[in-house]
Formats: sequence, C-alpha cells, structure tokens
Amino acid sequence: MPMGVNITKSNIDEFLTSYIDGENHDTALDNEVKRIIETDETVSKKYMAEVLTKRLFSSRLKAVEVPDHLVNKINKSLDSVFISSEENYASSADTREVFSGTFWEYLKNLISTPVKVRNFSVPRYAFAVVLLIVLIGAGMLMDVGNAELNPYIAAGSENSVMVQAVNNFHKLLAGDMKPEMESSDAVKVRDFVKNKANLDAFVPSINDYKLAGAMCSEYNGQMLAHLVYTSGNEVIYIYEACVSSLHSNCLELPDPVHSDIVKNTYYMCDKVDDNQCTMIIWYSNNIVCASVSTMPKQKMFAHFSSFR
Repeated sequence: MPMGVNITKSNIDEFLTSYIDGENHDTALDNEVKRIIETDETVSKKYMAEVLTKRLFSSRLKAVEVPDHLVNKINKSLDSVFISSEENYASSADTREVFSGTFWEYLKNLISTPVKVRNFSVPRYAFAVVLLIVLIGAGMLMDVGNAELNPYIAAGSENSVMVQAVNNFHKLLAGDMKPEMESSDAVKVRDFVKNKANLDAFVPSINDYKLAGAMCSEYNGQMLAHLVYTSGNEVIYIYEACVSSLHSNCLELPDPVHSDIVKNTYYMCDKVDDNQCTMIIWYSNNIVCASVSTMPKQKMFAHFSSFR
C-alpha cells in the first residue's frame, strides 16, 4: 500500500469507485480495499450498490459522438451546477484535488466522489449520468429550436408567396382560417374558385389525403385560392395565385427559387418555421402553387409525386 495511505471504514468511499473501475494500479491498495469489503457488512453493501448502479447505466446507455459545441455547453453547465456543492465539500475536507485538463478528465474526477444522501454514499456518476442525459436532450432541443429558417422566408417580405403560404398554414392550423366551401369533389372546388376568384385552380388528387374544401382571398389586388387536404389530424395546404401577379410585383418569389422550379419542375425546402414544416412550390400552367405541411421532406415529396 502506498506510503501515507490509510484506508479506514470512514474514508473507504474515496477508494471504492477507483477499485471498481480498476484504476488504483496498486496491488496492496486493492487488497486492502478488498479486505474491508469482505469483512465489513456496511462497506460490502456500499460496494454492491455501486457495482449494480454502474452495471445498470452501462447496460442502458450507449456511447455517442457528442459535437464539440454541445460538449462546451455541458462543460459550462456542469461548472455552474456543481460549483456551489464543490465549494461546500472542499470547505469540510482536508484536501481537494484541483480539477484540470480536458472536459472528460474533469468530469471523471468530479463524478468519482460519492454523494452523501442521509447515511448512505451514492455514486455521484448516478446523478451525473442523469444530468448529462438532461443536458444533452436540452441541447438537442435548443439546437432544433435555434435551427436557421429558410433564408428566403426569414428575409422575405409580406409580398412573398413563401411567407404568405407559411403564415396562412399556421392560421389554418389555429382555426383562424377555415374553408368557405367544404367539398371533396375536385370539380366543385375548381368551379367555386373560378367563380369567386377567376382562377383556374389546380386541384390535385393526393394519395392518402382527402380534399376538404377551399377558400379565396385578395392581396394587393390579386385573387388567391387556398385548398385544404386532410388525413386524420394531418393537413396539406396549397396556396395558389396567378403567375402574372409575380410579373407585376404584386407578389414575390425569389429568383433562385424560380430557377429551381424551371430546372427541376419544383422547389422543396424544410425549416420554413420553428416546427420544421416542409414546403413545395411549383407552376401549373399559369398558376403558382405553394404547398405547406408538417410532414418531413421525404414524405412530402412522395405525396407531391402523386399529384395529378
């Protein structure tokens, strides 16, 4: 056993974790820890509790590659969460190791010290692992919430077809916008739009979705049509306007988007709002159409390919 090291029942907690992890690298020290475990019932229970806890987390958790920016967030969060408890602990202990080096070395040292819960010593990594899960989950949610919006929508004006389509979709989901004419008959819906907005509306048949109806509105002197399709709780909304409204600058569509439509027959994007909704824009004869849905891009494209 190393010189100056005296293991007793009162300080055995300091050596249990390193003994379990095989990090002592000293046979005499390990033998002494083992002797106390085998001869003291209380220490034996602590040892088994820590071993079982470690096995539990090892079996349930899988290692993942954590992005550097998320590591930094976790590091800063751990610093702020544990700083007060570490200061209190340091004031009552004879000596405290100064944590330095990499984040993972810091974390390893930090969580190796047991936490006193009433009369029991609970492995700190049991708390740390839970905290890490919460922080990583929060970080991922933060990343999703802070995901950059599509630049054409983020910088778009009120005249933008894309901005209007997204805003109308939100109004539709909130119940602030409802079909004036409810029908699953495409011919009747087309006639309704023709009579009210003088638009030759494109009313597609969409696989697994049912036409629910339509409404019309006016913006900058241009008549607009709005079609609604449903499948259970899912909604597909289609915004339609005459292409001439783009030529007269009453409505706007970014040049790169127009170029993509001409080249690929459509333009598709996600990140059109904080809910990661998907949008597809295309031309049908003299009508510009912008469809918005909460479904992911792959599913949206699969349905778009069925439009006929």
